[in-house]
Amino acid sequence: KDGELIHMRSLEFPLTIKDPVSNEYVQNSPLIVVADPEGDQYNAFLYPTFAGYVVEDGINEKGIAVSNMWSPNSDQTENGAPMGVRLFESLYKADTAEEAIQIITSDRTFGYNFVISDAKKPLAYAVETTASLSYAGTWDDPTESHAPFWAIRDVVRRTNCFLNPTLAKTQREHYYPNHLSYWLSSFSDHPDPWIVIWNHFKSLSKGIESQWGKLDINSSTYMVRQVYHGGYDPIWNLILKLRTEWTTWWQWVACPATGEFKIAFANGETSAHHNTIFSFNFLDTIQNHRPIQ
Repeated sequence: KDGELIHMRSLEFPLTIKDPVSNEYVQNSPLIVVADPEGDQYNAFLYPTFAGYVVEDGINEKGIAVSNMWSPNSDQTENGAPMGVRLFESLYKADTAEEAIQIITSDRTFGYNFVISDAKKPLAYAVETTASLSYAGTWDDPTESHAPFWAIRDVVRRTNCFLNPTLAKTQREHYYPNHLSYWLSSFSDHPDPWIVIWNHFKSLSKGIESQWGKLDINSSTYMVRQVYHGGYDPIWNLILKLRTEWTTWWQWVACPATGEFKIAFANGETSAHHNTIFSFNFLDTIQNHRPIQ
């Protein structure tokens, strides 16, 4: 909308993790970390987390936003820089999306999908990585419209599967995540995840298309919550009903150029998309806490 760049993110994990001493849910201790390192070579940055947890995504003062999601595959190694270390480094060092991509794709380990955006252009990249392979492309890259996936103008989005055909070979036997064999697997004792992941991608895509041209921080927040309520696609809605729900630890939407930031956290056994949305401005927070020169 009007050249704005909106970055959306949902973190998905089961809501069953407790501290063994206090018996408290991890989700009962949410944090938003705002850091302003000393030195001109480092950027102020923000990331959501929980006490005792790590960095998964965030934005910095140069308009760079980075988010990630696990993408399972057979090409992985423990001999490299952990994803959290690379993501953390990209937030405080990168001034451009290209610099962030270089950091994220260096010394790789396991399989991840990233969305990396630069509000100064504005432009976003989908980035897919395994231990030995990587792909980075904007919305008009051929990978983004490789059937059955499809491109949405000025938008990149991901769930937990690779779209690039070369990387996809490390992940699943059939490129089509809606292949008949995956549907049949759904009735087995050890179902493949691809039908669920495909329908999640489809619902998210339909939600984006329903708001295309009107996406701002408010409409994006509404849209991403509706996806997790089972909106935009009847098969996805049925899957969520059969699986109880698609749990989320946090959901955030940001406009990195202006610093606007909205977030909802999970609370105990309640997913983030059911909980209160909090709003603040990251850039204002940084400026208000810096010493007057």
